[in-house]
Amino acid sequence: TGALGMTIFKTPRLPVMRVELLALAVVQPLPLLALSGLAPPTIAPLVELQSSLLPTMSITSRLTTQMMRLITLPTLTKEAVGRFGHRIRGWLVIGFSLLLITAISYFSCFAVRAEPIALAAISLNSVGLINPQGLNSTYTDEHPVLSGSGRFLAFISGRDGRRRLMLYDLQSEQLVDLPWLNRRDAIAEHPSISNNARYIVYVASDSGRPEVELYDRVTQLVQVLTGAYRGWFRNPSISPDGRYIAFESGREGQWDIQMIDRGSNIELDILDQRS
Repeated sequence: TGALGMTIFKTPRLPVMRVELLALAVVQPLPLLALSGLAPPTIAPLVELQSSLLPTMSITSRLTTQMMRLITLPTLTKEAVGRFGHRIRGWLVIGFSLLLITAISYFSCFAVRAEPIALAAISLNSVGLINPQGLNSTYTDEHPVLSGSGRFLAFISGRDGRRRLMLYDLQSEQLVDLPWLNRRDAIAEHPSISNNARYIVYVASDSGRPEVELYDRVTQLVQVLTGAYRGWFRNPSISPDGRYIAFESGREGQWDIQMIDRGSNIELDILDQRS
């Protein structure tokens, strides 16, 4: 037995755990033999070796116990299951409460936004809607603009099978003739008119690209205002007196606002000059 114990402890390649178990199995009876006096003299070194290894063995045993505790799966008791169920119910109550609050907030916002719309509808009905005779048709009529005097209305209509710029006199409830404005090789869009609708500006594409044009109802002449400009143009607007014209230009690679001053020598469209 003593020879076997010496052989095991002299082998450096054995793992520590295996050395501990073998040392306990082989050397454990040695103190009893030494105390009884029956042990041979060769066993004394093993007794000393056992004494020196006891602290190491106890540390290794404690580490082994801790590892087994980590590896061992926990057992769910009834109390643990009850606590888990209580947490689940709590989270469900919180989630349902948040969902209810979100729904109430959404419908409240919808009600607040709908209130101004209802008020606007009431105000519109209180003043009354008008539908002048001959204004609308069975075709698309869009982009309406009023003159400064409120008498004339310009718009784009798809009647007669093609899009045209049209002018309507709200006082006489008749369409106003616009000679030379609507041409078959150009489509007029986005009109704007002066005080008494003498001057009408719009966008036409008769030269292959949109141009801002001005029509004078008195002279019945069409003037291209952006012929010297490069780029694309849209949404022109004329001042009430007919002197200034603003429009959007894309010649710089983005949409910018451009202004044209027709000068002080033009005949202005003044409200006081017409009844």
